[in-house]
Amino acid sequence: MLRAIQEREVFRIGASEVTKLNVRIIAASNKKLAEEVTQGKFREDLFFRLNIVPIEIPPLRERKEDISAMVSYFLEKLNELYKKEVIITPEVMKVIIDYSWPGNVRELQNLVEYLFVVSSNNQIGIEKVPLKLLADYTLAEYNQIDEKPSEKLNYLLENFEKNIINSTLKVCPSIRQAAVDLGINASTLSRKIKKYKIEI
Repeated sequence: MLRAIQEREVFRIGASEVTKLNVRIIAASNKKLAEEVTQGKFREDLFFRLNIVPIEIPPLRERKEDISAMVSYFLEKLNELYKKEVIITPEVMKVIIDYSWPGNVRELQNLVEYLFVVSSNNQIGIEKVPLKLLADYTLAEYNQIDEKPSEKLNYLLENFEKNIINSTLKVCPSIRQAAVDLGINASTLSRKIKKYKIEI
């Protein structure tokens, strides 16, 4: 491999002469290879042969301006494949953009595919967003406002409750049905709808 990269040639088994290669090599890694070399986990000679024009791509959480375009791209591909016209609502896009994305682009692509599959109509609403993302979004929202630490738990719980109620109402034909799905009385749900000023 080192010879192929350095000399642009290989010696095939059973051949009497070398075979010249006309290739360009692009290598990618999610590790910091210079550190891997220092720790003895990656061959130094291979690293220096590959490290000609290094391009560092920041993690998704550091380039949130790209997320919207990526979501549109993945959604467009799925619509083309399955002959649909599924769109994503602005509120869902906001939750997606504010998420921390520890799994980077692959996690984002998987989420878009999941939302596409579980959506029963042509619109991906907040009710389909996994609770993990909603919780992350609620916490991010909290960190952007000036609240006393003693009020933190109440704020987070109320916002999370509001999001869950909002999501449930969007998929239920009536308040009574939504209350059944949430496991509370219809009167309790009505009070919470009024409290959070949720539009029906």
